[in-house]
Amino acid sequence: NYPDLTMFQMVERMADSNPNAIAYELYGNKTTYSEFIQKIEAVGRAMIGLGIRKGDAVTICMPNIPQALDCFYALDRIGAIANMIHPQSAVNEIIFYLNISESKVIVVPDMFYEKVLEALKSVDHEVTVIVARIQDELPLHMKVLYTVKAGKDYLKFPLKGQGILWTDFIKTGQQIALPEITFEKYR
Repeated sequence: NYPDLTMFQMVERMADSNPNAIAYELYGNKTTYSEFIQKIEAVGRAMIGLGIRKGDAVTICMPNIPQALDCFYALDRIGAIANMIHPQSAVNEIIFYLNISESKVIVVPDMFYEKVLEALKSVDHEVTVIVARIQDELPLHMKVLYTVKAGKDYLKFPLKGQGILWTDFIKTGQQIALPEITFEKYR
């Protein structure tokens, strides 16, 4: 028997009972359940700020990084649909997934941004691109090393006025209220 709760509500329940427990960790950078809820709600507000509403699809084209988790649960929090695709999908696959899901937004790491831009040329509707950087979630010493070694290649993104950097995206939703959470049975 499963409780009549959304996935977000299950995480929220864990945060209520164990706020200081570790929800996830990336290279030693730990996020507690309390912090996770704050991140989820910040992403939810920012998605609403972009016009995402209950039932809208958002494509998450990301590896297993914190922004992907935050986004997945935020979409559940606001009643939107998370269309998960592999970040190494071919351009034609990205086109197919964006068209079939009618996604209004795609969230992508900087290293796959140019491939998504190429795909958007053949998508049959407008899609907003949000560009996440893994170095934003790394501990300081690793952030510096990553930026020097690999991240410097991606510092120029987003390009051509297409896309919103994740950190700027989060700031857009600061004053937006979140909707009530509802659970609907799909039977």
